Amino acid sequence: MKKLLFILLLLLGAFAVWGISSYNKLVLAESDIAESWSRVESFCRRRTDLLPDLAATASGYLPEEQSGLIGDLTAARNQAEQFTMPDFSQASVDRARGVQDRVDEAVDALVSVLETIPETAEDRHCARLLDQAGRLGIQILNARADFDRSTQAFNALTRTFPANLAAKLFHFEEKGRFETAEPASL
Repeated sequence: MKKLLFILLLLLGAFAVWGISSYNKLVLAESDIAESWSRVESFCRRRTDLLPDLAATASGYLPEEQSGLIGDLTAARNQAEQFTMPDFSQASVDRARGVQDRVDEAVDALVSVLETIPETAEDRHCARLLDQAGRLGIQILNARADFDRSTQAFNALTRTFPANLAAKLFHFEEKGRFETAEPASL
């Protein structure tokens, strides 16, 4: 009887150690996702903070028929500032991608018009803003790729045995991904 009790306690202890270990791995992987998202958010916020200055500078150079680009940029900025990521579900990540894509499109449209105007090349402030916008775009792509790697690692952990049992037991849900292209280099 003592031998059976010892075996049961040993199995129970092994199960407890396994459960704690799996739970901790899932928590660390989820924490890595939150950290990588904060980098995405930080670069996006830096770009959003740059947009009013870019719009003000651009307004002095844009022909009247192109002035709608400033309104598009302002609307995209306002939408980006109001967006919050409630969770890391695929639906939330898709909404974040949509908001960020709208800002990307507005910035790209404005930059492509500004680059065709000869006076902007001589304006150091405008050139600096355009350069910053380009660098931030690359940093956002890189941060999104890091976020995707973090979510991929977490999602793989939640689907592999035996951690998938702990993921189900503790309600760890699969996280969404941007599925971005390969990151660019500076």
